[in-house]
Parts: sequence; C-alpha cells; structure tokens
Amino acid sequence: MKKEKIIPLFLVLVVVGALLFSSVSALAGANPGHGKSLGEARKALEQELLSQAGAAFVGITHSENEGEVILFVEDEQAKQKMPRSFDGYKVRTEVTGKIQAFSTQVAEPLIDVSDERKAVVRPLVGGTSLSAYVTKGQAIYQYSGTLGMITYDDKVLSNAHVIAMNPETGAFLPTGTPILQPGTGDGGRPPDERVGELEAYIPISFDPGVPNYADAAIGSIDYGVEASPGRQFSETGDYWIQDWTNVSEGNTVRKSGRTTGVTTAEVLHTNVSVRVYYGDEWAYFEDQITVEQENWSFAGPGDSGSAVDKNGKFVGLLFAGSADSAVICKAQHIIDGLGIALEPTEGQYSLTISGTPGGSTTPNEGRHFYDPGTVVNLVAVPAEHYHFVEWTGDVGTIGNRYAASTAITMNGSYSITAEFELDPGWYGLIVSSTLGGSVATPGEGIFVYAANATVGLVAVNETHCHFAEWTGDVSTVGNVTAPATTITMNASYSVTADFELDPGWYRLTTSSTEGGTVTTPGEGNFVYAANTTVPIAAEPDEGYKFLKWTGNVSTIADIYAASTTVTMNASYSITALFDWLYPEATEQLIISSTSGGSVIVPGEGTKYYSLGEKVTLVAQPDEGHEFIRWSGDVDTIFDVYAASTTITMDMPYSITANFSGGGLCFIATAVSGTPMAEEIQVLREFRDGFMLTNPAGRALVDFYYRVSPPVAEFISEHPGAGSLVRVALLPAIAMSTIVVNTSPAEKGAVAALVVLAAVAVAIWATRRRSNTGIRLKANGTIGATLPRAVR
Repeated sequence: MKKEKIIPLFLVLVVVGALLFSSVSALAGANPGHGKSLGEARKALEQELLSQAGAAFVGITHSENEGEVILFVEDEQAKQKMPRSFDGYKVRTEVTGKIQAFSTQVAEPLIDVSDERKAVVRPLVGGTSLSAYVTKGQAIYQYSGTLGMITYDDKVLSNAHVIAMNPETGAFLPTGTPILQPGTGDGGRPPDERVGELEAYIPISFDPGVPNYADAAIGSIDYGVEASPGRQFSETGDYWIQDWTNVSEGNTVRKSGRTTGVTTAEVLHTNVSVRVYYGDEWAYFEDQITVEQENWSFAGPGDSGSAVDKNGKFVGLLFAGSADSAVICKAQHIIDGLGIALEPTEGQYSLTISGTPGGSTTPNEGRHFYDPGTVVNLVAVPAEHYHFVEWTGDVGTIGNRYAASTAITMNGSYSITAEFELDPGWYGLIVSSTLGGSVATPGEGIFVYAANATVGLVAVNETHCHFAEWTGDVSTVGNVTAPATTITMNASYSVTADFELDPGWYRLTTSSTEGGTVTTPGEGNFVYAANTTVPIAAEPDEGYKFLKWTGNVSTIADIYAASTTVTMNASYSITALFDWLYPEATEQLIISSTSGGSVIVPGEGTKYYSLGEKVTLVAQPDEGHEFIRWSGDVDTIFDVYAASTTITMDMPYSITANFSGGGLCFIATAVSGTPMAEEIQVLREFRDGFMLTNPAGRALVDFYYRVSPPVAEFISEHPGAGSLVRVALLPAIAMSTIVVNTSPAEKGAVAALVVLAAVAVAIWATRRRSNTGIRLKANGTIGATLPRAVR
C-alpha cells in the first residue's frame, strides 16, 4: 500500500475511534474536569439564560438521579437554541409553553363539576369560588378563583392574585379589602356574600433579579360567618387537610378547585425555578413544584388558590401553569410568609371579638386562640365623641362587662362584642349622593356634630345634570329642593343628594365581565344627547373571545358584534360579555420552523384544535432553500416528507418544519436527497445525542459547520463529486448507526477493535516500509541505475 494512502487511512481510523470514545464518555454522563457540582452548573446556566433578553426561557431544574439539567422553554423553536450540555453535564430541554398565573375566569369548566362550588357555601370550605371585591370605574370587576382552605387559626387561604391583587392592573389591594364567597364572577356581591377581609399577603416582586417563593394571601373571617378548618369540597364526599408535608418526584397529589373539581396528578419536579407571567409582566419563582397534566386535566383557569395535598397533608397552593403542566408553591414558604396554622392545637379555645361603629378593641377584631384557663386582657377604645357602653355576647367569665378595660377567662370558646354609643349631646350625620353629582360640603361619609348645630349642605351637579332634592331624614333640612341649604342636628340623620339628567340627555352605563374590557367609550357612566348614535367597542383579553352585549340592548345595532353602535333613546346599562376562548376539550399544536423557510398554514406559534381534528400543514421554503421534512411529534402526520400534508390532533403536539440550511447535514443533504433521508436522520441523531454533549464533539461539529457550506455548494455545482462524497460518507453513517443503536458496552468493544485495527495497520505499514528498504539495498542503489536506464 502506498504511503500517501496509508497515512489518511490511519488518521481516519484514529478519528473514528476518538469519536466513539467521546460518545461513550458522553453517554456515561462524565463531567470532564470542570469542577462544578450539578447544582452549581444548573445555577450558572440559569443566570446565563435569565440574562438573555428575548430568549423564550421558561424555567430550569436538575435531576441528581439522572445527572442532568432540565430546561423548560416556550416553543420548539426556542428548544433548538438551547445547549445540549453545560459544564460537562447533559442538558435536556422540554417544551412547556408560557407559564402563566391561572386566570380567575368565569368560563364553564372543562369537566362536569357541581354548580354548588360556584354558589354560597356555608360553612366556608376549600375548593369553592372566591374573590376580592374590586371595582372597575362604577362597575364591579367580575372574576373568581378558589378558596384554598380555612386554616386552623380561622383564616381564608388562597393565592395573592385571587384576594390580594387587582386582576386587571396587578396592583396589590389594601388590607381590609372585602372578600366574597362566591366570587364576583359567580354572582357574589356585598354585603350578603361578604365573608371577611384581606389581612396579609406575601408580596410578589416583578424585578427579574429578585426571586419569589409563594403566591399566597390570607383573609380574616367576619363575625357570624361559619367556617370549617381543613375541609375540602368534593362531589363524592368532603375530605379534610391537616398538617403539611414535602413531596418527591413520582408522588401523587390531589386538589379541589372551583373549575375542575377534585383531580390528581403526578409530581414531575420539586426544585423548579420558573418564569410566571401575570398579564404582560413576569415574576421569577424559585423552589417550586410542577405536576403533569394533559389539556388542563389537573387544573385550569379559575382553580387558582386550590389547596394541594398528599394523603390529607398540605403540599402547597396551585397558582400557575399551562395546558401541559401546573405549578405549586410549597407549604413551607407559605407557612413562613404568613404564619398560618395547618393543624388544630389540642385543647385550645377560640375568642371571637367584634365591635359596633364608634371604637376599636384590643385584641383586634377577629378570632384568637388561647390555652384553657388563660386570662385575656380586653380593652375597648372609643372614637372621639363616643363612649364605651358594655361587652355583650358570651360575657359569663368577663371580670366587668361594663368596664372598657377588663379581662376574660378562657374556660371555653367565646364570642363577644364591644358596644359603643355617641356621647350625650352629639349626633351622627351620614351624607351620600346619587349619580350626576356629589356633596361638596361637608363631604360624603359619617360626621359627628353637637346637638342643635346648624350644618351647611352643598350639592354640586355634573355637566348635563341638575340637583333634584335632598332625601332621607330631611325634617330639619332648610330647603330640600335647594342644592345649598342647611340641616339642624336635633338627632342623628342620614341624607342623600339626588341628581337627575337634564331634559334631552341620557346616561349610558357600560361594564364588562372577566376576559376583556369596553374600550369605546370606556367603562363607567357617560352622558349623551337624545337620539345620539354612540360607537361602542369591546376588546377581549388574550385567551378570551367576545360573545355579545347584554342589558338594555334594544337599540344596539348588532349585539353579537364587538364593535357596533347604540342609539340613545333612553338611559341604558349594557355589559360586554366575554368567555374563555377554549371552553371545550381542545388539543394544543405548537408549530415552528428552522431557518430557510416558514409554515404558512396554519402559521407558526401555539394553536388549539378540537380533539380528532385533521389540520392542514403547508411549509414554504425561502429562495435557495428546500423543504426537508417535518420533525417532532410526527406520529399522526400523513407524510412527514411532504411540505403540504395534514396532522390529526389526537393529543398535544409540537412539530417543526425543517429546511435545507437550517441546521441539518449540509454535505450529506447536498449529495443525497430523499433516498438518503433515513441515513441523514441517523447522522443528525448522532450529532445531537453524542457529539454535542462533550467538548471534543462540540469542537468537531463547530469545525464541520464552518467548512460544510462551501463544500456543499461545490458538490451541488459539480454533480460528479457527489458520487465520491456519497461513498466517503458510508463509514460515517456506519459509525453513527453503531453509536445510536448500541449500548455503552457495545460501543466500547467496537471502539477498542477500531483502535486495535489502527495499531495493526500502523505496525504493518512500518514493517512493510522497512522490508522494502532492505530489498532495494540488496539489489543495488536504485537511485544510481534508474537514471541510466532512462537515459
């Protein structure tokens, strides 16, 4: 064999052996000397991805058992951009879609659950409809989440974004905001459905550099409202949650929610860091639990705040997710942040304290727990011009029920009230107004005056409105039809300034349900001249659709059109009705493409289709590129090699249209085409699964992609070169097939044989060269005889 042939063959054999050994090392999960632990590598990669603006990075975790880092991304296109290894550790990427705080929607559930969950439920129990009382202009914001549970220190526990945040603006609500059961989205209204008020919440930071650990809040329970600690609503019989626990991967957990009822799921990960979107903003949460679901099978919008348990022990609160996964904040973080009690304290008694208007108490109003025999100091503090009268209720063990400062002995559970009254010679005046104006003097609210005081009243009308009269306790009002008059305080009174529209003017009151807003003319109260045609427009939020206009709709041109008109022949009140965009069982299809083309039908991104629906797919290459194949979840694609084909939606799928020049094998593609498609896939699997998982392999792949495009172009321009390259590729294909389809032990054996063969060839070549030299020397000096023969 000639020297010039032996050396390339030797080099090829060595390179093949090196590649096989590198693939075995990668498969074994070796960490080639970077010195970082798996947790440290995960944290370094996490910081790197968080700093990349625009990357569709969702979250990260790691598995000590598997020795790998796991990334979560929004779509298949983002997955292609993620590294396959980092600091010597394997990196696996999963497509989860964008993780969002579950919306507090009012759509119908995906599965049949009892309507009782959305009705008034007393005593209060977990798994039922709940919301804060939030207004939108003059209207009530209609939304509902889930009451997680009543804690054993008598608190309402749910998500902060259910009872402590404005669902439209994301701003935190002030403590003292009323809490309603059911929520406003299910018809809850104060005062009848008021059950308590916001007491505390764990703040959520939207600063990317500040980690969050829980989305949770608690509310106090109003006096007289019955509640059952730990109890969960279930269509098949209520169950109870008591104490708390941690969970591990593979554990089964349960929840009871307003929308999807009682469901179970398997724990996927327990140490996840995840980016959670609240509307357009996102907050970063660390140390979270994720569970598996398919098409909202475990939880959906409206289940926010559900208590999750394992065998009756509290695991955490459900608060975010997508169609394919759900996120739970851990019990420990909630307990640390809110100080709640998750199990009864044996032998303790409760003391419920309330007060009438005109003062405050110590301890504060609400429920408190004490050991038997505890002597609790009671203090009633009257407001100005009020005095304390007495303690009422369970007063048998109060030292002196008529003393503002006294004590009660806890020999049982008690409920008491501090009674306050106005001082002699003082009276209260309650002032309010109707739409169309306000009371400028003395203002609106409760005021206290000395007996016989003459108090000025001034009512101010808005444009196109006029003052009508004072109503209520008007016996001492100087002139009930005058906007500026007086009232003499001979007793406690309540008066209202009534306003009316001017003749020829009408009022339009607009509002909307959860899932959108009225953008034209806005939401609230508007005044128009008679017979005016007023444009009205409603805009749904993402994930919702406009249904129709409701209310006084007789003069609306088209009640089913989001943008239409209303003719003002009278005063009207209308509401834009929205619904969740996917109330029926649907399947998610995530579509992306490599560089070199795009998917034009149905387009790229996340789509939703009915179960079993056949969806048309059309991929279009850019100029100078060609469509290669569909990849990803392609089991139900009719023809993966056809640019125009169909996919049947039997379950959620994620697919990618691959084009030439989009990261495939340039040279192999240039010389093959469809007949070599199977072989090209083997090369691709070898590249992705083995070459890119170790530094040596990554260096070789980088070199290949630097030199490959011009070589591929040369092959395309010179057809004869294709045959030679096709033959040259056979060893690479054979090697890749061995690596992809054999075990680590088998790879090692093959690699050893290759190295032994390389050594044998080298020894043979060396000896052959030596022997040739000896024979030449024995026959004379060839250099001396050949020239003469030529001459």
